[in-house]
Amino acid sequence: MQQPKNRVISGEDLEKTKEWAKRIVNQWHDEVHPDYVFLTETAGTLYGWTLKEAWKSAYGRKDTPQFYRIDPKALRYDFKTNEKRAKREAKSYFSRRIKKKNPKIIIFDEGCVLNESDENVMKDFYLLSSSNRTNRGSLSRVANFIDYSLKKRGENANIYCSRQGNAPIVRNSRIQEGTLAGDFYRSEKSRRPTSKNWDKEGPRLKSEDEAYQSEEIKTKGKFKRRFPPRYLIGNIVKYSPQRKRAIKYVRELKQIGKEAGEELRAERQAKRKGIEDTLGIISVAGFLFSVLSFSGITGNVIGLTETNSLIGIISILIGLTFGGIYFHLKRKH
Repeated sequence: MQQPKNRVISGEDLEKTKEWAKRIVNQWHDEVHPDYVFLTETAGTLYGWTLKEAWKSAYGRKDTPQFYRIDPKALRYDFKTNEKRAKREAKSYFSRRIKKKNPKIIIFDEGCVLNESDENVMKDFYLLSSSNRTNRGSLSRVANFIDYSLKKRGENANIYCSRQGNAPIVRNSRIQEGTLAGDFYRSEKSRRPTSKNWDKEGPRLKSEDEAYQSEEIKTKGKFKRRFPPRYLIGNIVKYSPQRKRAIKYVRELKQIGKEAGEELRAERQAKRKGIEDTLGIISVAGFLFSVLSFSGITGNVIGLTETNSLIGIISILIGLTFGGIYFHLKRKH
């Protein structure tokens, strides 16, 4: 397939990203089939555009889970400073989004994708349980919070944790300039479509949009933490230069996901057709062999022998079984 010009992710990185999307979507679909996917702000949000488009292209819109974003920093900050309000807003947040009883949920965070091998990253997927509530930063905070919130509603959920990020997506979400300061460049032009708005970010440098928001707060003197209706999610980027870059990048991520999904659908159809053809051949062979057995051609004498009868019955059963599976698959697809 000819690649569009001026792509941010191209060449080997593009193929790597499409293969990543196919593996993730295929694994999540076959092993979990989730009702909801929650993406951590702000880096984790980017992956949602690719994965959602890949899922729709591979399995159809009706089969695609709902994708939402959530800010782990909001959970850590406001549950310490304003617990009553935080719990009230959390209840409102989930009641608007989680409609199914006892749902299957995946929490996605990019993890340490830039420091791990691809295979190790792909293995970082597990079911949350009482025995593995280890501290995994943003991922654990969100997973434990959702588990707590649903139990307060008298519900249980199968919550899966994923740190299966993709290096090209996160690496190209920033245009890095200047010199290194710790783990971050002194000047960062972001392609992320959402940002956080907190007065203290610690050592992390702000993106242009976050710096723009901070400047607005200083000049106008009107700092308001973003409570309802956008309490537990980041802000849509408003600073024009970053917004333009983000819109272009999101479109590209969606296109990559669409292409990956189409490839995955074609691969699954080819695999299914191979299975169906094999089942059809076995079914026909079983019926033919049963005819030969009952006619006595396989024996040394003409006539129906006990051995031939048994072989014929077994052959008919094989033909019926594989034939039934064959027609079931044909009707299903």
